[in-house]
Amino acid sequence: MRFLFFITSIIYFQANALATDINVCVDCEIATLQHAVELAKNGDNIFLKKGVYTVQELRIQKRLHISGEQGSILDGGGKTILYINHDSVHISNLELRNVATNYVEDRAAIKCNSSDYLHINNVTVRHSFFGLLIEKSKHGIIENCNVQGDADENNYLESANGNAIHLWYCNDMKVMNNTVKKHRDGIYFEFVKNTLITNNYSEGNMRYGLHFMFSHNNIYEENTFTKNGAGVAVMYSDNVQMHRNKFIDNWGESSYGLLLKDIRDSELSNNLFRN
Repeated sequence: MRFLFFITSIIYFQANALATDINVCVDCEIATLQHAVELAKNGDNIFLKKGVYTVQELRIQKRLHISGEQGSILDGGGKTILYINHDSVHISNLELRNVATNYVEDRAAIKCNSSDYLHINNVTVRHSFFGLLIEKSKHGIIENCNVQGDADENNYLESANGNAIHLWYCNDMKVMNNTVKKHRDGIYFEFVKNTLITNNYSEGNMRYGLHFMFSHNNIYEENTFTKNGAGVAVMYSDNVQMHRNKFIDNWGESSYGLLLKDIRDSELSNNLFRN
């Protein structure tokens, strides 16, 4: 067993030693993220220096770590910004903005499909139809992100606003320490299993702070849902564990703190409902 661990460690460190660091800036030889992705090999690190980069529908189909220094902004100009279609992609320390509402396709700041071991960390999203849209993926982590849409008294059509963090047909995910505001739903799950949702803050979303359907064996703990249309909606799900969450000032037209529909084998304890 020790020998196997030793060999595995050697392979890991060799793989990282072979990784290349690619720097991107407006005055650099590599001035666009697209050029950097084209040049990169599996395992490379792409680092964006401070600046605004126009990025539209860029496909990430390699195992890459893309990050930036403070003030690194990816502007979608109305289009989806990043499509991720590969395992073990890491996106961190970036701001993504300006993805327009579209009634034909679900445009998002980051859109992932079949992207196992995805890690999205410390990402800010502003003015985006959907924020983070993850489909058919597993073993991913979404943490420390701040996703804020444009739903307010002047933009209050549900169809014009997507969800901040949206997971569809995903397994074994972790959604932790995120702030989601002013979307249709703050966090939306459909057909999601074996997932941990903890310490998220969801405020001012049109419909639900958290909304999940057909999502089994998930744990929701120590989240705060405040001033949403109707706190949380839990539907058609088994083995739901909801502990130590806070439901504060959620006042919708027909439902308030927590809506339960067709739930089995579940446990709710030590949750706070206020006003």
